[in-house]
Amino acid sequence: MSVTAPPRPPHPSDPVTHREFEALVEALIEEARRRARRRRRIYMAAAALVTLVAAAASTIVERAAQSQTASPALAARSGFAAGASSPRIAFIRGA
Repeated sequence: MSVTAPPRPPHPSDPVTHREFEALVEALIEEARRRARRRRRIYMAAAALVTLVAAAASTIVERAAQSQTASPALAARSGFAAGASSPRIAFIRGA
């Protein structure tokens, strides 16, 4: 991406024509628009990256939580119905 330099500012002793002044103003406005577009692209990319990382972290946490819950088959073998609460806490070593 190449940025063109705005027209040279006039020397104080040089008379400035209306067209030169308009060209300078237009060049400055275009440069400001380019910077705003670039900044907007950077913000959108950062937001997409944050969203992607949050989704990945959420998936990892959810899978870790699922792997620590007892399976329905294990609950049936232990004598408790699935979903029934028990006053005892069971600790299982080795899966």
